[in-house]
Amino acid sequence: MMRNLAVELARFNVRGNNVAPDTIKTPIDTKLRPGPELPAGLPGNIPSARPGKPEDMTGTAACLAGPDAGYAIGTTTTAAVGSLPWIYPEQ
Repeated sequence: MMRNLAVELARFNVRGNNVAPDTIKTPIDTKLRPGPELPAGLPGNIPSARPGKPEDMTGTAACLAGPDAGYAIGTTTTAAVGSLPWIYPEQ
């Protein structure tokens, strides 16, 4: 969807990019899983040893929105703490 939006809006000098975060602790997540512990299935040896916070994504989003990423149109940037290889080690 983001690529389609980016293609359609590029002629108006609007860039559409996407941030794909790893495990992020949000108010909705807190209702589902109270406590600071990692969700089931995530090992305790990921580099951050904690779920991310929404503010952990601001740097990635700011970079994509800023002039340094002016050529990035229709991209998805994964913002992860290194747990993805631990979840899918065989890939």
